[in-house]
Amino acid sequence: MLVFFFSALTWLLIATIYGFIASIKLNYPGFLADTPQLSYGRVVPAYNIAFNYGWASLAGMGVALWLMARLAGCRFAIRES
Repeated sequence: MLVFFFSALTWLLIATIYGFIASIKLNYPGFLADTPQLSYGRVVPAYNIAFNYGWASLAGMGVALWLMARLAGCRFAIRES
């Protein structure tokens, strides 16, 4: 269950970096103008995808697992081999 939360946190950091680059490029269009992969038209969709599919889906699955275990009244434990 914690894997979902740590992966979601990683995607949130990636989305934050993309969002920060997009906000800078909105105000200063010449920022990172030499790299076509970091143009405004590519950074904003990358930000939206990283936030929605990366952070929101993984955090939602982690909360759903925690909530199911909590409402069922059982411990969420991982068996060790």
